Amino acid sequence: MPVEDSQAQEWLIFNKESEVMKYTVALKIDNARLKKRLQAVLRGFSELPDKGIDWQFEWMDSLQDFDRTGTDCLLLDGFSKDPAFESDPLSETSPLVILIGEKHDEDSSSSQFADCLGTQHLDTYTLEQALRFNIEKSKLEIELNYLRNHDSATGLANQSLFFERLADTIELSRQTGHPGAILLISIDSSGEVLRRLNYTSENLLSQALVNRLSATLPGRNLIAKAKQDNVILVLVPEADAAETERIAQTVLQGMRRSFEAEEQKFTLTTSIGSSNYPRDGTETEVLIRASRAALDFATAAGGDQHCAFDSIIAQESRRHTELAQALAEALTRRELEVRYQPQMALETSRITGAEALLRWHRASLGEISPEVFIPMIESSNDILHIGEWVLREAVRTAENWVSSYQSSVRLAVNVSGHQFRGKKILRDVEDLLSNSSFPADQLELELTERVFVENIQAHRDIFTELKKMGVRIALDDFGVGYSSLSYLKNFSIDTLKIDRSFVASLPDSRDDAAIVRAIISMGRNLDMRIIAEGVETEAQLEFLHEHACDEVQGHFFMKDLSAEKFAHLIEERTDKE
Repeated sequence: MPVEDSQAQEWLIFNKESEVMKYTVALKIDNARLKKRLQAVLRGFSELPDKGIDWQFEWMDSLQDFDRTGTDCLLLDGFSKDPAFESDPLSETSPLVILIGEKHDEDSSSSQFADCLGTQHLDTYTLEQALRFNIEKSKLEIELNYLRNHDSATGLANQSLFFERLADTIELSRQTGHPGAILLISIDSSGEVLRRLNYTSENLLSQALVNRLSATLPGRNLIAKAKQDNVILVLVPEADAAETERIAQTVLQGMRRSFEAEEQKFTLTTSIGSSNYPRDGTETEVLIRASRAALDFATAAGGDQHCAFDSIIAQESRRHTELAQALAEALTRRELEVRYQPQMALETSRITGAEALLRWHRASLGEISPEVFIPMIESSNDILHIGEWVLREAVRTAENWVSSYQSSVRLAVNVSGHQFRGKKILRDVEDLLSNSSFPADQLELELTERVFVENIQAHRDIFTELKKMGVRIALDDFGVGYSSLSYLKNFSIDTLKIDRSFVASLPDSRDDAAIVRAIISMGRNLDMRIIAEGVETEAQLEFLHEHACDEVQGHFFMKDLSAEKFAHLIEERTDKE
């Protein structure tokens, strides 16, 4: 290529603002065909985010000199955009501006020019190849940066990028006084739905959720995927409390429309927790905690709603933190107690079983509801330790009933799904039974429907081993989860427990009455024992007796008792018999 097509001249310019010496290389192009080729190559920069051809605005004096001398192309080692400057650097009349790199000191910028240009006399091939190389390099950098900052499955920004943008937005809010909002959105019961789908359909449903959410939210937001759970983070700049509420309600309404996967329709709802800056805080972690507390509040209230952080949630959050800290030491301080609720046979009014129930009393907090602390245990690192302790304590107590009163009362112990992972439950039960005289056929493990379907094949193997030991299996809270007949057929279940939510409205609720009758009939046909939970009225008791329910438990018959009082109850019943 002829070198006469282009000539380079070099100026040394002093930038007063940064007090750094800058090299500027102006390239005078005499060949019109070369200019068009370079223009085509340079347009590749405009396809790159935050890249492209731009003016170095603070060097306008020099640009005027370049215009006067007829320079067509300007190579700079740094630039700053000014949206007020509307000239098009790719027009036929304006000089081309080639960006070599970011601002550097004198030595590095000089060497950078040497790397890119080689000499001050340029030929068309060298210049064109240098430009193409930098475009491809920029594309690769952008792609790698995208992968670093986005979730591969959904394409959403990841948590790291979200926190970075949030910090920048909060800083801008400090300067401008504009408010903003952080929304945390979770799909109610999404885990249960996703577990029913294969991998491909799960991804399709997840992407459909993201697309729906993106279409619903305003365009100025940033949507990101949190590391934990199925939580989605949303940053909405310049949104006050009223605007946040409007956005949240729009999301709730939009997400209620059904989704399709595997030719099935799924109706999902969302829970949303939000905080506003600067009202609820000006630090990233403070605002995220506030939104998380509000989300927990919305979820605990049943989901499908939005809760904005306020003083009530702040108070509940502080109490939850206090409880979490207290729970960590509750076992060592002997604040946890296993109590026993009798199970009664309807035909004979005999006590046939006892369900072991965990209770927690702390002097400074009083009696803490199981509905509050059981979920906390489930989500804590102490679940395995506490679960093992409850099982061991209950078996030790029931062993005394057998040795003292020849009791045949079954012992029902609730088991968490965490205890099934890694087959820990097998080791714990085997160890207990081998080191005690308690009959295996009097031990009944209660599990919820969720545990059955988490890993059907692995759990079926565990149930098979437990049955070989002689242990009984009960399905707790039947009817409120999947209620699928497939696992009733595939697992050797001994007992079905009708959830208290169906019993509560008996016999007045026609629907609940029909459900209870169906469960009883199905259980009998499958040779299972049926126990109704939460019996609190005589009318409920009469309905269950009329429809041949085997056993009941609840406050109408008897509340949970301490181990000592339950032993006295067994002693009294033994004497009467």
